[in-house]
Amino acid sequence: MHKIIGLAIALAAGAHAGPIGFNFSGTVTSVTGPAEPGFGGLTVGSPVFGSFSYDSNAVNIGSSIDAGYAAITTYLQTGPLSQSTVNPAIEIFTPGVGGYYWDIGGRDGSNTFALILNFWDTIAPFVQADALLRPPPDLALLDVHVGQLIYFHAPEPNTTRLNFSIDSITAFGASSPRLDPCSQPATGVPEPSTAALLAVPSGILLLWPNQLLRSLVANK
Repeated sequence: MHKIIGLAIALAAGAHAGPIGFNFSGTVTSVTGPAEPGFGGLTVGSPVFGSFSYDSNAVNIGSSIDAGYAAITTYLQTGPLSQSTVNPAIEIFTPGVGGYYWDIGGRDGSNTFALILNFWDTIAPFVQADALLRPPPDLALLDVHVGQLIYFHAPEPNTTRLNFSIDSITAFGASSPRLDPCSQPATGVPEPSTAALLAVPSGILLLWPNQLLRSLVANK
């Protein structure tokens, strides 16, 4: 019954045709790799804030079970720094063996970092059985709702990762998508990495059981 209620809420949020956006907040769960100025001094337990938006009329450029949609924005606030991506994408994967995987991610314009958000339901009964573009499900219905901010350095083992849980998410009108003013405001921009960029480490590809976001974060 709780999944039916959560589905009704998600469908209501998606009833608006056109741009739609979401604010989210979370908590840093781990930081790996060398010191990274782009993380804004955050450590385990620090709060993070962000938002993302997309057009609910976006066309599926994938398949009926592994759908891909262009998104509008993805944004993450890390302490005093704001992290935004260009040309983000949404992937919704519904494999025949079961499961519902709703992902959004992208890179910044200089390929310095990647931001990825995962909303997964891997325990039956699943919230959806198709890959139509709907809002991410209610967090209470999911067993995975996490994100990663990944900065790329050379050599590859020096890649740094800020892992965080996504603890809450709320819809907002996205005609001018931005972080809600009541959340932590942006007061700076991330420092660019001084190291040479490499292709995304192979470990990041294990985040997804699907294909489209794998190519999104790969240097090709």
